Amino acid sequence: MTPSPAIASRAAVTPAAKPGSAVGSLVDLLLARCDDAFDRPAIVAEAAGELLLQPPKTSVAPRGPRVATWGELVAAADGLAAVFESAGLQRGDRLVQMGRHTADWIVVDLACLLSGIVHVALHADEPRAALHAQLRWLEPRGIVFTGGQRPWPRRELPAAAKVIDLRGGAPSQAVDRGALRARLESRAVECDPEAAATIFLSSGTTGSPHGIVHCQRALATNAIAAADVFLDDPEDVRLSWLPLSHAAARVGDLYTAVVRGSCLHVVTDRRRLLEACKALPPTVILGVPALFERLERGVASGAIADLREALGGRVRVCVSGGAPLRERTAALFAAHGVPLVQGYGLAEAGPVVTLASPRTTRPGTVGLPLEGVELKLDTRPETHGQLLVQTPSRALAVLRPEDGGDRGAAKTHPWTEDGWIETGDRAEIDPDGHVRITGRLVDTIVLSSGVKLPAAEVERPLAEEPALAQVCVIGDGLPWPVAIVVPEPDVLRRAIRRMRLRVFSRRQALRHPRVLAWFARRLGRRQRGLPRAWRARRGVLIGRPFDSAHGEATPSLKLKRSAIAGNFRSVLEAAAREVSPPWLMEIPAASPAAAATTGSSIAGLLWHAPRSDGGFARTASRAAAPMREAVVAVLEQAHRAIEGLRSEGLLYELPAAPRGRHQPPLDDPPAAPQGIFSRVAEESLGETGFWGLAVPEHHGGTGCCMLELVQSITRMGSSVPTAAGMLSVHSSIGAVASIVAFGSADQQDRHLPGLAQGAPLSIFGATEPGAGCDLSAVRSVLERRGAALLLTGTKMFITGATHGRLVKLLALLDGRPTVALVRLPDADTDTFRLRHYDLHPLKHAHNAALEFDGFAVDPADLLAAPLDGRGRPDGMRIVWHGLNRGRITLAAQAAGTLRILLETAREYSGRRRTWGEPIGARQLVQGRLGRIAARIVACDALAAWAATSIDGGQTGELEAITAKIVAGECVRDSAIDALGVHGGRAFLVGHPLGDSLHDHLAVTVYEGESDLLGLALFKGLAKHHPLAANAEGASPARRAAGWLAWRVASFAAGSREDESILDAALRSHARRARRGLAGAAVRIDRAIRRHGRRLADRQLEIGGLSAEVRDLVSVLAVAHHADAAGDDSLLPAADCWCRLALARASSRHLTAEDHARIGELGRSLATG
Repeated sequence: MTPSPAIASRAAVTPAAKPGSAVGSLVDLLLARCDDAFDRPAIVAEAAGELLLQPPKTSVAPRGPRVATWGELVAAADGLAAVFESAGLQRGDRLVQMGRHTADWIVVDLACLLSGIVHVALHADEPRAALHAQLRWLEPRGIVFTGGQRPWPRRELPAAAKVIDLRGGAPSQAVDRGALRARLESRAVECDPEAAATIFLSSGTTGSPHGIVHCQRALATNAIAAADVFLDDPEDVRLSWLPLSHAAARVGDLYTAVVRGSCLHVVTDRRRLLEACKALPPTVILGVPALFERLERGVASGAIADLREALGGRVRVCVSGGAPLRERTAALFAAHGVPLVQGYGLAEAGPVVTLASPRTTRPGTVGLPLEGVELKLDTRPETHGQLLVQTPSRALAVLRPEDGGDRGAAKTHPWTEDGWIETGDRAEIDPDGHVRITGRLVDTIVLSSGVKLPAAEVERPLAEEPALAQVCVIGDGLPWPVAIVVPEPDVLRRAIRRMRLRVFSRRQALRHPRVLAWFARRLGRRQRGLPRAWRARRGVLIGRPFDSAHGEATPSLKLKRSAIAGNFRSVLEAAAREVSPPWLMEIPAASPAAAATTGSSIAGLLWHAPRSDGGFARTASRAAAPMREAVVAVLEQAHRAIEGLRSEGLLYELPAAPRGRHQPPLDDPPAAPQGIFSRVAEESLGETGFWGLAVPEHHGGTGCCMLELVQSITRMGSSVPTAAGMLSVHSSIGAVASIVAFGSADQQDRHLPGLAQGAPLSIFGATEPGAGCDLSAVRSVLERRGAALLLTGTKMFITGATHGRLVKLLALLDGRPTVALVRLPDADTDTFRLRHYDLHPLKHAHNAALEFDGFAVDPADLLAAPLDGRGRPDGMRIVWHGLNRGRITLAAQAAGTLRILLETAREYSGRRRTWGEPIGARQLVQGRLGRIAARIVACDALAAWAATSIDGGQTGELEAITAKIVAGECVRDSAIDALGVHGGRAFLVGHPLGDSLHDHLAVTVYEGESDLLGLALFKGLAKHHPLAANAEGASPARRAAGWLAWRVASFAAGSREDESILDAALRSHARRARRGLAGAAVRIDRAIRRHGRRLADRQLEIGGLSAEVRDLVSVLAVAHHADAAGDDSLLPAADCWCRLALARASSRHLTAEDHARIGELGRSLATG
């Protein structure tokens, strides 16, 4: 034959059969293709075949792909059918085909359809012993070898089978269109569409081989319905690389092409798929997850720069089936403009049951049922949740060798008496009909404790980890689940380089303690959303993939759990021991709410106190652990409530009318400004339990620890900052924390249940017109009038102040600071007035002055203050207790705010174009994005570190100050960076950055102005100086000895704690920070000894020393936090923060490498 001069040319076509219309046979469809697609390309292949695409009888073979039209393909099939018939094969006889995936394979299949012979294609990659066994129980009448497959010795084949040798090629004949059509018409009349046409061989995940018998009508019906989902077109080119011996490829590629008369590009060498895509760009690619994950790895490694172009640039859909697809793989394809969807099926059902379309796909689902297919979930107790299928494409029978092949066919059906096929898969069906497969019915792990868990549900989140190529969770009879992990080779190599490890073999790499810890952290992170009993506790890294050669996977790479468990029995026995061997991973499972060990203070860290390393590793480990399920449930309900209110326009009150009358002349003008967070929203969040997160459980709350509180605030702050700020005030500086810590049992019983519901919400009242940072200037007083107390005074800048709130209020009683719980009335009265005034920040929150004039306060609502050094109640300790927590939650809010700033700036940088390209393509903008991302990690790390000090039983004062100052500066500086991205648009009314710019600046003032807090930090550090720690009245010699001991210790600065950091760059930064702190301690000591009390007047100097300590401490917090998180995406941002902070601490400019790293981080953000 001669190659077609233009593969892309197409002739006019007649409409193919549609679902719901009468469907005859596949022979009818081939006849239709002779009418409408005779001269259109049907098969394109790189290699010549024996039956089709034969090379010309010349000494020089043509270069480039070979093309066969539909007319030539059908003619070759018709000729081969005649060869089979002349060999004595009759309708209904079984013909076994053995050979690899080539264009000739297609000719054999179509020849069988035309002649009525039952085609049985064996899988070419099966072991020879398995093929022998299949030949025995299939009892074929004929055997044909194709695709260059050498015939087996006759003694190895069934004696009754006729061997048809096609190595010499089928008889060639000129294609006479009229004569060919006449022969096909005759064959169509003789064809029985209900008779057996093919037998698909399947072993499933159980390993039990069986044959599924299908007729032509069922196969044609299934192919027509599948083609209709994707609006398949004759113009399509389908990349045919999956072996057509598999049911999904036969129907999804070959028969779907027959339905529309489209083109199949046959690729025989899977290693050359991308070359094939360039040679003839496909529009549809059907594959298994392993293919798409391999392409994903190519993108991640940089080997594939543009995925869409690598696939030819014309792909309109990729379809994955045969095994679960990772959601992150589909997301990556979508990001590159290549839709990747899933389908589901089983050989007994056609095989296609459901298909997702790019128009309607939903993450994690396998689509909607095909036309004519009905689905339901099994309600029988023993098979509850099983997916049941009723389809017009149901198999005729199932042949099992143990039942005697044909003799057992009649009694072996995988369907119920009323015709529903039992799939053996558990599923969920959403209200719109989309199906989600959740696991196998028989794939339930039963631990030795009796706990049952669905293995597929456990593996699903683990499989999303990019460092894992494959994972299998085993647990039957074990005390806990065990993960057997196949690492992704490229990721493993990059991790080893990043950790700067020296390993000399793959075995050594897979057993290296740092490699095991690196993988364990990532598995622990992925398991966060699973119930605690389901989480894998131990794991092992293995050096080879699970495959069919070891009996561990099906050809589509579905794992066979029992086979894997048998192959790795010794590993499982070791994992079940109480003390595991060193080559096993211990997957972290701690919770933030776990009992905290007392951490080390920042002062102890600076002065090298014994056993004081800063507690960074412990904090990072706890922060990396999942929050308790109860906390997560509350947050999820709160977010759902907020999204509902947002969609209904009820999240905020209506704002005052804007001053301007006209919108700016822009295609995308800012939205209208929003008003105050609504009362409806407050009440809705109260119903979810959001306001009660920090209230103890026995008083109606969730009882979260401080670390969980800051994590919750950050999570809410990245979505609705106002709600996060209100929770922060309510739970920390408001009444909740103080009543829990200092309230009597009566006060707790009276107030906490209501506070848990947000009825009322609480606020903090300390600031007055003449008292801000200097709270000793407070003038509000409580006067005794008999048994009553009367409050008089004015509080100003009270965040959240409105009628009905509960105020934790600082006032003087008998000349001493006292904290009272004051419930504001629902309206102004003669003794109380809510005084409003305009503020630039806090546009979405209440803020007002509280004016009291003889307002009655219940004496039972005075909080009992701790005693000071002279045995007198000191109400200021209650105030400091709340402020310490409030400053930490401010850092948590900052982390959420920065995420909003980064996302809006990133989005705008990709949309805004100047000089012909997005501004995000410029390093100046990328640097701004990179710096914001680095600050996010800093706020996360310091908020968690300070919160852990509170959970560990410390006051957390200096840690809170450090976190608050750094976070405030991060927000301020990030707002300026974001302003540089948005430019003048940020000043338009309604622009989110411009409307909140004062809020971003005010963070440095709230709860203590940053510079003043810096002085307070230095004062706290100085109090713990080694000389100050000596007892008063100590002799000069003793004081000198103490100082000398400290100086000797400072020379050995360093900590084993930092050696737990796996990332080499972060570990190096941490070491530099430790050395820097040692140097800062010496400089602070020198300043104290040189200036004595006069040092207090040198505020600029001590402010600089305080800033140096803060920066160095932040490096340690960030290095440990990012490393322990098990999230590689955090590492570049953490590296950039450490570089920025170390440069500031050492008063040096950033190096060229520092700038390059920040730019690289920003570029990765700008490109998504």
